[in-house]
Amino acid sequence: MIVVRNNMMINDSLFFYTFNLNLKLLIMKRIFFLSIIPVLFFILPMKIKAQQSMKSDTIDILHYGLHLDLKHLSKKSLQGEAVITAVPKIFPVTSFSLDLLMLQVDTNIIDGQAALYSYNDTVIHIQPATPLTDTFTLIIGYQGTPVVESYNWGGFHFLNDSSLAYNLGVAFEAYPHNYGRVWYPCIDDFIDRATYDFFVKVKPTNMAVCGGILQSVSLQPDGFEIYHWQLEQPIPSYLVSVAVADFAHLSNQYITNGDTIPIDIYVRHADSSNAITAFSNLPFMLETFDDRFGPYRWPRVGYTGTIKGAMEHAMNIAFPRNLIQNNHNYDWLVAHELSHHWFGNLITCSSAEDMWINEGWARYCEAIFTESINGGEAYKSRIMNLQKDVIVNAHTGVGDGLLLPLYPVPQTHTYGTTVYDKGGIVVHTLRGYLGDSVFFSAIKNLLDSFAFQPLSSYQMRDFLSAETGINMTDFFEGWVFEPGFPHFSIDSVNVLPNGNNFDITVFVRQKLRHRALFTNTNIVEIGFVKPDFSIAIERMNFSGQTGVHTFTLNFNPATVLLDPEERLSDAITAETKILKNTGLVNYPSALFKADIKQLADSVLLRAEHNWVSPDQLSQPLAGLSFSTQRYWKISGVGHSGNIIDGQFYYSNKPEYDNDIFNSIYDSLVIYYRKCPE
Repeated sequence: MIVVRNNMMINDSLFFYTFNLNLKLLIMKRIFFLSIIPVLFFILPMKIKAQQSMKSDTIDILHYGLHLDLKHLSKKSLQGEAVITAVPKIFPVTSFSLDLLMLQVDTNIIDGQAALYSYNDTVIHIQPATPLTDTFTLIIGYQGTPVVESYNWGGFHFLNDSSLAYNLGVAFEAYPHNYGRVWYPCIDDFIDRATYDFFVKVKPTNMAVCGGILQSVSLQPDGFEIYHWQLEQPIPSYLVSVAVADFAHLSNQYITNGDTIPIDIYVRHADSSNAITAFSNLPFMLETFDDRFGPYRWPRVGYTGTIKGAMEHAMNIAFPRNLIQNNHNYDWLVAHELSHHWFGNLITCSSAEDMWINEGWARYCEAIFTESINGGEAYKSRIMNLQKDVIVNAHTGVGDGLLLPLYPVPQTHTYGTTVYDKGGIVVHTLRGYLGDSVFFSAIKNLLDSFAFQPLSSYQMRDFLSAETGINMTDFFEGWVFEPGFPHFSIDSVNVLPNGNNFDITVFVRQKLRHRALFTNTNIVEIGFVKPDFSIAIERMNFSGQTGVHTFTLNFNPATVLLDPEERLSDAITAETKILKNTGLVNYPSALFKADIKQLADSVLLRAEHNWVSPDQLSQPLAGLSFSTQRYWKISGVGHSGNIIDGQFYYSNKPEYDNDIFNSIYDSLVIYYRKCPE
């Protein structure tokens, strides 16, 4: 699910500070220690607890038959009858409750007998005539004008011109966020799942579109039509949907392993031409997610053009019509909502506090689609952009306004930057931690094991531990259950000849950004760069603040890099480029530009923006104050005749540099040192 909103661009308030490094890169085959490690700024003085719904502890709803009268959209109201099949979870059941928000209840019958009930516009408390010990059928008649939250997103919408009615199953301002209860009586949580039949009466010029498969359209004696849709896969209440309008129906299909999966797009007629292009990559998206996460387990793919959205209703995704354009600008959003049919619809977060399981994974799937269609560099760029945004903004007013872990996230921030964007980069980190083969295999098996079930963060941790044979406790403690970020760096490297080989001892350090505890059982990649710029990668394990490991290689590396492929989303944003021409080269993720003045030969240049405090000087200099938030490291391999100037971003915004200015008389300089002290 996505809300499209305006985001402040980070770079709008930044400018470059040019530092004429005249970097004469060292001759290849020598370790390149010309690392602005750090390039520093300094001054010259002049939780809400997760709760399981008690309603789903008492009864388990197996099936809903929803009969809806939406003939006259101009009335902005509906009449409904819910035929509910349920089974007790405790014995006997003498009373139970259902959610229904601000609609009128007309009838309440259990197995043919009237049942006592009370209703406070929020919850129906039902007392059957006799205690329930077996499967029973409840019929509730209801009517009224459904609500829309004040945010004007979640709820049941009627357009003012009476041309469209539809629901959105999540509310941002309501607690719980589930919003099935605005249009039918239900157990409105993430846990209770049921199958559905929909019988929707509309005028002949309109169509009713729901999740599932269309069974029939029957003309009634009164001249209206009833659309019967059947959804046989059990889903929670917030994923249930209906939309009514004079839709155009566009169809496509996805063929996989001999099976044909229909693709149904329902849009306003004026949007038909745009929709052909906007949704044309759906088969490729399905192929991508099938390959990475296992088969699509639903009988069709469906998108419906609405006004608000997007929302991942099962097989009937609400998609805002203003984003249905004759281009592929919103492929990322089409892919995001589709991916919920693996993460969110197939497996569902067991509580709002676990929402990263839905939205963080769907955000990551945007990058998976990017990787599949545009390649690995585009994937890394998308992840790095997310990473920088999270590090800089997630805890500020641009994001959530406070530091949050992925779990448990307060319900006031269920749909915030941390859940979506940090969730996405933590999934990327999990992939790097496990490696592609283990990661994708384990996630396929996770989806198999928890298909059509709720899933908690702890269950995910324990399943991945058992499935991979790797104890995931420390990973989840460090990346999911704690706010902030670890930061990993190479402190020093020692190279000793060993016959025809070289023993290379790598000393690494961990620093912390916005957190108090070090992450343990870390797995980091160490890249040993050869003179031809190819990189041999080895993995290194360590816990706590420091680590050391000796690698034996058959070559003497020109330089050594930590995480050269950016597989960990720690408190570093970095880019590595091979420079072959003079001119200005931008490293946006590192907030750096390289101005190549002279090239005697190609150069591999890596720029890292480190979002932690640099090391203090071993012998402090009076009057100098370092940034507490960042420094740069510039590394690489090149020819002694190369000359490069470096340009570095400065900003007085709180997330950058306002910590180092105390008065208008302070001065700003960049301090260079060859290696840590």
